[in-house]
Amino acid sequence: MNDKEEFRAITQMKCHDFVTWHYKRGTLPIQQETPATITGNEVMCSIAAQCEQFGFELLDDSIYKDEQKLGSIGCTEGKWWVIRPTSVHQQKVPCDSAFEAVWVLSMVELTQPSREELLDKPFDELTPQEWERLREYQPVVERELVAA
Repeated sequence: MNDKEEFRAITQMKCHDFVTWHYKRGTLPIQQETPATITGNEVMCSIAAQCEQFGFELLDDSIYKDEQKLGSIGCTEGKWWVIRPTSVHQQKVPCDSAFEAVWVLSMVELTQPSREELLDKPFDELTPQEWERLREYQPVVERELVAA
């Protein structure tokens, strides 16, 4: 019982007597239920459903919002976790459910790169939103100071 041997007897009758005797006294150990295992497909379905609800895009490597990486979600041995992209050590933050994990990712502050960072980025890596920001960019005209 519970991966532990409680009693051993030579015959089935002696085992039955032992169980009956402890049952009548209420001293039988309680059988602990093993948690149901979750398959990879069930995990992915839960994550996909929650991402759809929040309007996020689920790709092979992570979860995205407007082409910006929000992080990763997973379930190991029935325990949900989330990894934020800003985490230095890629630390798993525990969560209670797929909903909570996606909700944690929704709280990630989406930062936009500065115009200078966009100008330094290769053009083939720019997103449509970043191209639009560059188009709106007006260079600063420095005025010459005229000594009077």
